[in-house]
Amino acid sequence: MKKTLERYPSVHRVSSFCELGSFRDILHFYGHELSLPMIFGVSGAMGFAYGPGHLARPLAPDYYLPVYVVTPFNPFPLRNAYRVTNVWTYSRRSVDAGKLWASIKKHLNEDRPLMVEVEILSYFSLIGIPVAVQDLFAIGGHVVTIIGYDEENQKITLVETMLNNPVEVDKDRFLKVCAVFDSYIPPENEWTVHFVPAKLPPVEFMIKQGIGRMVHQMAAPYQFSPHHYFGFDGLNKFVTTFQDWPELMNTELLTESLALVNNFAQQYRNGGFLRGLYGEFLLEAADLLQDVRLKTGAELYFTARDKWNRILELITARIKDQTKGVFVREKRDDVQKYLTEIRAAEERGVAYLDNLLNKW
Repeated sequence: MKKTLERYPSVHRVSSFCELGSFRDILHFYGHELSLPMIFGVSGAMGFAYGPGHLARPLAPDYYLPVYVVTPFNPFPLRNAYRVTNVWTYSRRSVDAGKLWASIKKHLNEDRPLMVEVEILSYFSLIGIPVAVQDLFAIGGHVVTIIGYDEENQKITLVETMLNNPVEVDKDRFLKVCAVFDSYIPPENEWTVHFVPAKLPPVEFMIKQGIGRMVHQMAAPYQFSPHHYFGFDGLNKFVTTFQDWPELMNTELLTESLALVNNFAQQYRNGGFLRGLYGEFLLEAADLLQDVRLKTGAELYFTARDKWNRILELITARIKDQTKGVFVREKRDDVQKYLTEIRAAEERGVAYLDNLLNKW
């Protein structure tokens, strides 16, 4: 037996966000044409997180990131996207890969795509995406969408958000990249199926909920780890400790930590640590709600994007050449100035939107 969701490739759009990009495709599959900036905004995904990965060891002795982690995200953006859009989900994980295979067939036979988590290094190897660092660490947390299976030929058809077209892979090899239990954020055969309503909540509700979550998480963040800092707590920590990185880690880990920052910074066009993407959300929201005040908010985040890009240019230079860029002694005062300007731009953006929420 075999089954393919033939219409799914026509609604897919390339995205560098695995979770939110996959969710955008799923919403479009069910007839809800929300843009990626809108989904990013209403989910309250944008934020800030900072912390040394190696200090997570007491919580997870075998599975930790050796690098310093700096990300532009709030915790659990996909869960909040589900809540705001009123999409119900059913998720399971298991030690038995056979249960995952059975779930794939069951839900595809019901015309429902399945979001599945994979271990990144082995998965990228399977589908032919180059990996810059082959032996760094195994890590889960990446999701793909299953849209087809062929039982006779033992094939699975999946949609990878970074690729234009669906990919057909060997079933057993794919199940192996899902059945990983000894990595950082192990996938453990986790899958999710979505039950999307025929009508989403009013767009005004979704926009205001998303902005409110972003503001709250920056000002009074949810703290789920004692070793990492979120929102303005994390940003302040980053601004005051970033220039100490060369003394806190060896050259290899320093380069890998900077590369992680750079990766997140470049996830969306024009870089800017996703602040430009958030500005696009606010512009779209301004048009939908006919509220020119949101355009002012968008300009504040475009300014924050530009401030981030100044420091990111120096980080990129340091990655390419250890004698240049962000940690060069003669650049120290400039770097601190850029960091301080970033913090000020972030504070202005959040304060403006918080005030707007109060007026609403």
